[in-house]
Amino acid sequence: MFSKLFRHTDERDINQLIYDYAEYGRQRDYARIIKKLPSLTLYSSVRSTNLPIYHGMQHVTKPGDQIAIQAANVPGYGKMVLFFADRRNPRLGSPYIGTPFPEACKMSMLSPDSAGVMIYNDKESYIGLPHFHLLEILRQLAPIQTA
Repeated sequence: MFSKLFRHTDERDINQLIYDYAEYGRQRDYARIIKKLPSLTLYSSVRSTNLPIYHGMQHVTKPGDQIAIQAANVPGYGKMVLFFADRRNPRLGSPYIGTPFPEACKMSMLSPDSAGVMIYNDKESYIGLPHFHLLEILRQLAPIQTA
């Protein structure tokens, strides 16, 4: 009875969730982050590319297209592809790309020296997701196939 009276929805955005998880290490915060990730667009600074990049332009990459994006070393994991959860983050350089979370995972896994994805919130907190976590998340997103 009381659980219905005191039930509330979690109104925290991804920035606050990343902060809370980084600060307190609560598993429930991690679970909420994972639940929100599939619907997120992530942003990364472009270091070099053989493509013209224009503000607001959509581009689907094809064989031969090259985009080198920012990476960072995460203690205990190694080099991870660096993304920001908020495109207004002042650390996000220009030019930059925006990509859906599942595509960010695939980009990271295609990079031979990447150990995963690192997502910064709008401040100084981040979450690192190694490839084995990304694979698990992508499997959960894949449609169930019937034989």
